[in-house]
Amino acid sequence: MKAVLIQNQLEVPAGRVVEVLEELKWGYEILLMEEGTGFPSSLEGLDCLVLLGGTMNVDDVAGYPYLEKLKHFTAGALEKGFPVLGLCLGAQVMSRALGGTVHRNRCGEIGWHEVGLNGEGLGDKVLEGIGSPFEVFHWHEDTFDLPGGAVLLASSAGCPNQVMRIGKKSYGLQFHPEVDEEIVLNWIERYRDEVEIKLGPGGPDRLARQTGEKMPLYRRLCRRMLTNYFRNIENA
Repeated sequence: MKAVLIQNQLEVPAGRVVEVLEELKWGYEILLMEEGTGFPSSLEGLDCLVLLGGTMNVDDVAGYPYLEKLKHFTAGALEKGFPVLGLCLGAQVMSRALGGTVHRNRCGEIGWHEVGLNGEGLGDKVLEGIGSPFEVFHWHEDTFDLPGGAVLLASSAGCPNQVMRIGKKSYGLQFHPEVDEEIVLNWIERYRDEVEIKLGPGGPDRLARQTGEKMPLYRRLCRRMLTNYFRNIENA
């Protein structure tokens, strides 16, 4: 089994996705878009496409010309029923690729927030054993609307579309299951002013402390979710 991972920026790595892939003995290739790495010529020989996050807007093709090709590539994969996993920006790419809209969320989410499963989510194999509600790590200003044919699985108080399923093997998550503590602390340091504005005085230090406290449980939760996802592909 082999996955190809589309990494948009160096500071938004695959993190826990790679950890789980290696444990499951999957092969993988990481394509770093900001270094001009091209797309696979086809999906032949691949079993999953993983779209990671990034700081750009999904329609900022002037600043990031490859995004237009990425949306077309993703649309082709989804239309064939090929497994796609989109995380944050990656989920927005999936929505846009199928004609959905991506827009500013009514309140941007940075930090730890609860997500609740609906009836569809409670019965979903990928979310099996996760429980509801569960706390996840967010870092986004934009969000996606459900494209035609997508099924909503989870929501939060601040953002109604947190997890969607497209077909049987493709999922879009608005939050970040791939992050570990090192990744989050790097983001806090890199975007300290933004965090201070969003969370108020002392916000960056509070978020760093919360991350240290919450990450052990989050690691177990996300490993379960990602393992469920890749196992679901293996068993399809």
